Amino acid sequence: MRAITVKPGVAGSARLATVDDPRPAAGQALLATIEVGICGTDHEILAGGHGEAPRGSPWLIPGHECLARVLEAPEGCGLRPGQLVAPTVRRPCGQPRCYPCAHDHPDMCISLQYTERGIQGAHGYQCERFAEWPRYLVPLPDGFADFGVLMEPTSVVTKAIEEAARVQRARLAWEPQRALVTGAGPVGLLAAMLLRLRHLDVTVYDRDAADHPRAQAVRALGAAYVCSADAELAQVAGADGVDWIVECTGARALVFGALQALAPAGVLCLLGVSGAGVSLEVPADAINLGLVLRNGLVFGSVNASREAFAQAGQSLAVAEANWPGWLAGLVSVRVPPADVASAIGGGPERIKTAVRWAG
Repeated sequence: MRAITVKPGVAGSARLATVDDPRPAAGQALLATIEVGICGTDHEILAGGHGEAPRGSPWLIPGHECLARVLEAPEGCGLRPGQLVAPTVRRPCGQPRCYPCAHDHPDMCISLQYTERGIQGAHGYQCERFAEWPRYLVPLPDGFADFGVLMEPTSVVTKAIEEAARVQRARLAWEPQRALVTGAGPVGLLAAMLLRLRHLDVTVYDRDAADHPRAQAVRALGAAYVCSADAELAQVAGADGVDWIVECTGARALVFGALQALAPAGVLCLLGVSGAGVSLEVPADAINLGLVLRNGLVFGSVNASREAFAQAGQSLAVAEANWPGWLAGLVSVRVPPADVASAIGGGPERIKTAVRWAG
């Protein structure tokens, strides 16, 4: 079968290759890949800066944002041939003292010895077919065909937002009004969508001009968009600060700016990852004082459990009912596997690129 392969650590090594067909083990399902999204992690892998091949393999099949269709499924597993599914990404570490993994939360693995399909130690989904255990496959309605590839990034944001809400409501009577999302990439747009579903007053802050497709997508949700060229983050937050901030860029200035933009008892969720090699001078004493005296909550979040995938599916269904066609519009470019180079290159007008494997 055809698959995209890369040699981890080697920039420019991505190619469309012929590899062995999958051989499902007893109890596994066989799936046909429909499409796979390209995200920042994939760009890092394809640029040689990230990724780990499975043991014994010189190459890695990347791709973790997958929409697939069941070809064959074990009897009694709850799946049927022809059904749409989204596979989860992370697999448990199996370490005896890792209680999150033992309780079906490899997204919270404490040993850090997990594997991730398409990223770390396991082949991903940029291929025509793959085998998987049914417990890692989340069924989707047929109506998700145009936007089901967004399940994985939506699950990541869903996990973060649900965590923030649970923790905040456990520590105080919390009724947030204002939310701020830094970054208008796919994750930022999905964060804005989920916060709008909670009926918050949402502002998205990014460097794109006000007429950019991403800015237009923000406004289509009934949220506000502010270009960083037009206002500083502190101006957007105002003197009272923001109740709920989701940081999706990893840009150092925005991360530390967000720390200072929180309202009293506000929450900041960090989803973006900062690159290495650049330092930033910050007013550490003022930041620390503000967080302590104002009871600020700051936490990081990554990956998602099967539970978060299921919640993401519910939110996507509600979003499609509220804003028909908005989700499908986020997948702005679809390319065939042979054109993976153009998928990697992207373009400033794109929102989300996906590699299309089948109809």
